[in-house]
Order: sequence, then C-alpha cells, then structure tokens
Amino acid sequence: MARTAIVLIGKLLDVAPYTDQSPGFLARTFRMKTHPYLGEDSEGKQIKIYNPRPINRFYDFILQKVRLRIGSPNESSKRVFDGYISLDIADLSIFESEKSIFITLVFSGCAGMAETSNVVLAHWLQKVLIDYRTECEDFLINENHFELRDFEQCFVNEIIIATKSYGYGILNKNFVLDEADGFESILEFDKAYLENLDDPEAFYSTVNKQFANFASITSCQCQYCNPNSQEKDIEP
Repeated sequence: MARTAIVLIGKLLDVAPYTDQSPGFLARTFRMKTHPYLGEDSEGKQIKIYNPRPINRFYDFILQKVRLRIGSPNESSKRVFDGYISLDIADLSIFESEKSIFITLVFSGCAGMAETSNVVLAHWLQKVLIDYRTECEDFLINENHFELRDFEQCFVNEIIIATKSYGYGILNKNFVLDEADGFESILEFDKAYLENLDDPEAFYSTVNKQFANFASITSCQCQYCNPNSQEKDIEP
C-alpha cells in the first residue's frame, strides 16, 4: 500500500478561509492558480479545489489527541512519531464534488519504506475521530467552519503488534504458513527497518513461527488501543 488516506465528508459553513485573496504580483506573473479552481479527481470527475491551509489546524488537533492518549510512547510508537510523522508527510486537501465537501489527509508510504507507519498513523487518527467524535466535530465547526457528516473507517480494524527492534507490525489476516514461501510474513513491517537484514528469509521464517498463534486475535495491540500491551521480542 503506497499511500493511506483519511476522508471526511460534510459541508462548508464559510468558504472565505479556503478562498485565496486577490492574487499577488508573483501569482499574476506566473499565472498561478488561485483557490478555488476547477480540477479533476482520480476518476476524471470535475471537482472544485479549495485552499487546504486551514486544515493544518485540525490535523495538529487530532495528532495531539493521539499523543495525549498514548502518553509516554514505547519504542514502536516513537518510530512512528519521530521516524515518520516528523517527516511532515501529510498531504491535505479540501474539495467539492457532487454537492459535498471532502477533506482528505493523505499519508505517503515513502516509496515502500514506511507502508506500515502510514497505516498505523491512519489507524490512530480514525480512532480519534471515533473516540472523540464530539470534540472533533466542535473543533471543525469552530476552527474550520466545516460540518462533519461522516468519515471513512477503513483502517479502524487493523490488528497492530508492537515489536522490539522492528517497530509496529500489521497482522496479515489472510496469512497461511507455507514453508515454500519464505518471504510471506504474518506481520508486515516498514521496509526501512528491515533493509539491513543479513538473511531476510530466515527473519520472516522466525516471525511466522513465533507469531503463528496471533493469526486469530481480534483486538489491536498498538499503544493507542491497548496501553498496557508489551512490545514483543523477535528471537533470532
């Protein structure tokens, strides 16, 4: 998964904060687009694109909720905070399509190197939207003039396991142990933390055998969902 996205659906109560003022000299000289302007989505449908800058306040707000909920981060959470979120990888946008306003928060997988961290972040933020729904709605109305109607919850049910040395791993729910397929893993990690492995096949084989009994668990073990869960050792 190259990117993950959180999508909020609602309506704007005031478009002024999302509309550019009169274009300046540089914008006129280089014919830069000013918000709102018409564009197309990934399916070729026409959309009206607004200035996303005000959405940064809401992104900071829900990130702070995550930090407060987690408190003192374990090593796996630190890897997400310090090794991923600190890269400023969020791509925020707001647009109108078919009479609804969509706010999207898109997180890069960093060319495959952080495809677990971006899912963990999306999981955390969607959990915040559920657990603190009223506070999020109030913030969006008061600070962003946006009335939240619904949001996608595609990452809420991920099962995430904290491990020592390799950070969070996402449970592969369709995993079937097959010794002939040594690179198929029950846990999916950021490739950034595995690129220096001397023997990747041996590592995956160890993970698969050690965590085989995790295939049937139904509760997430990340620090947000389970503050008391312990990071698991991966024995050589």
